[in-house]
Amino acid sequence: MKHGPAELEPLAEWVRGIGTAEKLDLFVQQSIGRLFVETFTATEESLAGARMVLEAASSSNVLRMLGWRIGGRLERAKTLLASMVNGDLTAVNAMITARQLIVDGLHKMQATCCRPSASIFNNDGCCRGPMPLCTNHRCTPGENLRRGRRLSL
Repeated sequence: MKHGPAELEPLAEWVRGIGTAEKLDLFVQQSIGRLFVETFTATEESLAGARMVLEAASSSNVLRMLGWRIGGRLERAKTLLASMVNGDLTAVNAMITARQLIVDGLHKMQATCCRPSASIFNNDGCCRGPMPLCTNHRCTPGENLRRGRRLSL
């Protein structure tokens, strides 16, 4: 199994079922922000701002969007995000849309990842087949196949 950079281990842990969705969102936004600004630190406020901008861009609730615009919340959210990445609009867009796409993808990975409750485990707690995301260390890579275990879903 190929191992990625150590700084992405929290994402792998989340896929394996360790951590909360809120921490995942913050970590993903921070990882994206650091591609643009080395010292970027995601906050609850920046995450809420990104969610609001994304919702405003895709919502059909005209009254809510109008309220956000008139009240200035939407503009403040955009300004906050832009200020955190030195006005880089590409970074702002990434923290809004790419964050959501990455988080959605990680949710899908978690849903299909090896975990004790999944039927892809045998009685020894090892995956029945070669699962690229399986990091159950009771089995060494390839051990499942040598024992003749196969994945059957």
